[in-house]
Amino acid sequence: MKERKGHLVGKVVSLAVIFSGIAAAILVIVGIFEVRSTYLNLIEEELHISDMQADSEFSKMWDGDWAYNDGILTKGETEVYDEYLNAMLELKKETNLDYTIFYGDTRAVTTLKKADGSDYLINTQAAPAVVETVLNQGKTAYKPNITIEGMKYYGYYAPLTNSDGSVVGMMFVGRESSDVSAALLKITLVMVIVGVLSIIVLIVLGIIASKKSEKAMNSVSGVITTLASGDLTQTVPEELILRNDEVGTMAESAKSLEDKLRDIIGLSVGLAGDVTRSGDELASSAEQASMASNQVTDAVDEISKGAVSQAESVQDSATNVGEIGSDIDTVRDNVTTLNNNTSDMQEACDNSMKALNQLLEQNENVIRSMKEIDEQIRNTNSAVQNIAEASKLITDIASQTNLLALNASIEAARAGESGKGFAVVATEIGALADQSRQAAVDINDTIKELTAESEKSVNTIVQLNEELDEQSKHLDSTKHDMERMQEGVSSVYANAGEISTRVENLDSSKGNLADIIEDLSAISQENAASTEQTNASMEELNATFEIINKSADDLRNLASQLNDAISFFKLDMGDDA
Repeated sequence: MKERKGHLVGKVVSLAVIFSGIAAAILVIVGIFEVRSTYLNLIEEELHISDMQADSEFSKMWDGDWAYNDGILTKGETEVYDEYLNAMLELKKETNLDYTIFYGDTRAVTTLKKADGSDYLINTQAAPAVVETVLNQGKTAYKPNITIEGMKYYGYYAPLTNSDGSVVGMMFVGRESSDVSAALLKITLVMVIVGVLSIIVLIVLGIIASKKSEKAMNSVSGVITTLASGDLTQTVPEELILRNDEVGTMAESAKSLEDKLRDIIGLSVGLAGDVTRSGDELASSAEQASMASNQVTDAVDEISKGAVSQAESVQDSATNVGEIGSDIDTVRDNVTTLNNNTSDMQEACDNSMKALNQLLEQNENVIRSMKEIDEQIRNTNSAVQNIAEASKLITDIASQTNLLALNASIEAARAGESGKGFAVVATEIGALADQSRQAAVDINDTIKELTAESEKSVNTIVQLNEELDEQSKHLDSTKHDMERMQEGVSSVYANAGEISTRVENLDSSKGNLADIIEDLSAISQENAASTEQTNASMEELNATFEIINKSADDLRNLASQLNDAISFFKLDMGDDA
């Protein structure tokens, strides 16, 4: 096999590392430009906000309009130079920004100093381009690259107005360019260092991954090379199969190939042995078959003798078939009668089921009616109880009325002649009260009798309901029995039809059986003639067995050649056992 020294995995990993390094470098460069752009935008935004804050703060410290005469800045009637300078210096400490108030184009208050650092840069003029934009047009101006006393600044100018809205000066906020450049340089260095470290880490990881992958690939390749040489005793390491990557897939495939080859070669070895044994067995079987052929020849003679006896038995069978035909006709008549009776039984059973279903339905209607009657009687009983309560109340009212009538009579007697009319009324009321009490007593007696009769009716209804429930149970049981009987009758009817069909088939088969027996008789006569032809065929069979013996020898030779071819593979049969 040709020796190959290439490293595919190393090349792939190297290319991946190179492209990853290029991508990291591109990302670093793009990141530097993006960060620089973003940072400069933030500087502009910071200066804008700081300028607005300073303008708002300084404009509100004192009321009045701005003025600048003989180098003195005033706000209203107040000189504000010292206070504004101190405020600006405080802001500079906090923000590291420089502030300037221009009156017109002249610096009136500023934190900027001259180049020699001797004094503040006041009474100096702004650049003409700034004056044109801010003072003349009333717009803000952002200058990212202005030079003041030899120093580079990022500056922001905004109009300074009086109460009437007129632009009288400018508010300046600036940051030294060196601060911005230092910050950008720091950020750039950090990103470059991170990019370089990332590339170094990628290279190291690529080398480690390449080494591990090459080792694993070499192991798989070694196993496959061993398999190609015919050595099936080697196996793929388990740790390679357990890898969760392409190497694991290759190792698993190599393991599967190894197992398949071991199975196929082992099976082929076994088959070669089986073929050899089969050739021996085939030769032995051919010899035995030849001996059996001679025995068959002798048996044919005996068959010829039995053919004559068979013809006699066939004639007796023909006689018996005639008797069977007579019995079949009798069975067919009986089955027809059974079919008719079963049909009548099924019709009667269906009528009984209809009547039983109607009876069940009527029974359910009676039960519902009895429940309604029971409910009405109970409602009547409840109404009677209410009447009894009302009658009792009438009795009590009559007693009270009678007592009141008696008191009224007494009072009328005391009144003398003037109370006689009232006494008559009281007497009548007393009489009416007695009548009401007597009527209430009669009502109570009637209610008692009605209650007793109602309770009897309730008990009768309860007993009747129990009897109806029992009757329903018996009807349900009867319906269940009728359904079973209906199923049985249907089954009998179906079976009777099946029997009738089978009897018809049997009658049809009777004629076929007679024809078969006649054919069998003719065949028995022909068997004797056939035995002579069988003897000739047996001689040809013996010649065929000789050919089979030769084929068995050829099969043994092929098995030997198969064993020689399989011996190329080294197979540890002990592992399979």
